[in-house]
Amino acid sequence: MTQHSLPEHVNTDKETALRAVRHGQGPLVLDFDYTLYCGNSTEDYLGQLRPAWLAYAMLATVTFFVRVFGPFFGLSIPVWRDYLWVRVAWFLFPWSRRTWARQARELAEKKGNAALLAAVRQDASRRIVIISFGFAHIQGPCSRPWGSAAPGSSRPRPAGTAKTCAPPPNPRPSGPA
Repeated sequence: MTQHSLPEHVNTDKETALRAVRHGQGPLVLDFDYTLYCGNSTEDYLGQLRPAWLAYAMLATVTFFVRVFGPFFGLSIPVWRDYLWVRVAWFLFPWSRRTWARQARELAEKKGNAALLAAVRQDASRRIVIISFGFAHIQGPCSRPWGSAAPGSSRPRPAGTAKTCAPPPNPRPSGPA
């Protein structure tokens, strides 16, 4: 397994990051999980599935099939495992949609990065891009209590897409070049 390290000029210190958000120039790119939401929204969604024994059986079955058959198709096991976990759970546990919407509000209060969200709200004119490899139907309910400084506040987006809180300053024309 290859270890990736950050370049020396990249600083991951919390205080330095907050200072950059408050006083920086240009667009601000933020990750949802572990940055705005201090946790993993997908894990929290899967953890609230009930009945738990059935959810565990489903997760184990999907994991087995992805590990056994994934390499034959050249699939990335962690990416496809998580994707299938969520899609199968969404289909087999339809009642989880309602319970997740309720629990997500509570989790947003507990796990929302209050200092970062406050810093983002201070500059309403700044372009903010929220990126994530997560799922919009999971992250949307988590972020709604945060208001306009959050992804998914207007409408759900496909998984893995960015949500901007302000329009880009110079939109590119569409069509062939």
